Amino acid sequence: MKGKGNKRISLLYEYIRDKGYVSVNDLISEFNISKSTVIRDLEFLHKEGQVARVHGGAVPINNEATPKYDLREIMNSSLKERIGRAAASLVKDNDEIFIDAGSTCYEFYKNITAKNVTVFTCNLAIVSHKYKPNIKHLYTLEGEVSHSSSTIGGSLTSENIKRINPSKVFFSSTGLSHECYIQANSEFELSGIKAVNSMSGEKIYLIDSSKIYTTKLFKAVPLSCVNYLITDDSINPDSASTIKSLVKNLIIV
Repeated sequence: MKGKGNKRISLLYEYIRDKGYVSVNDLISEFNISKSTVIRDLEFLHKEGQVARVHGGAVPINNEATPKYDLREIMNSSLKERIGRAAASLVKDNDEIFIDAGSTCYEFYKNITAKNVTVFTCNLAIVSHKYKPNIKHLYTLEGEVSHSSSTIGGSLTSENIKRINPSKVFFSSTGLSHECYIQANSEFELSGIKAVNSMSGEKIYLIDSSKIYTTKLFKAVPLSCVNYLITDDSINPDSASTIKSLVKNLIIV
């Protein structure tokens, strides 16, 4: 699905997640769309494992779960594209970089235009992306494959990370807490964030504003360990001010 359809599904999913049970008629009224469109969107979310169809409507399968990768890829897609383009401008010719898992990091990779770039990654979407002639080398780290998050992780990946030394480390997460801790929604994600932040290169954190000041299951690392934070211009001004005092560079796009 493209464009308006992506945005609508993202909003519809968030509405169901926040409300719990919603009826088809509720969704028709709330989003001003036809019954056939509602049913089609609910079927998409059902196939992605994010909602369960019940009589007359739908319920979220797990309010605390991280949405599957295919759904995350279309949620806030325009914001992720802007963040990705801004992050790509930090990559210079002949750079050696690490790119973490996540749909925002994938958008970043697609926008890299610098030449002769060496990329280390655990992001399966990047691995399966079409050939980019400006990428000199593309290395995939070994580890456990998570199909739901389209990533490679676990203890083997953490050990592999210790063997590489990229000059720039690009990563994202499922949330940033009110205490300004980078958060994770699973032990799998938690171990990945900690491993990524153990590298010595510059840390560039990509996060759209909808994830800022949210509550997830685990605190991973403090925001102060980050060199750059890139987000969109929907960020709350007070939040931006706090974040700016903790990171060396805050880029708002």
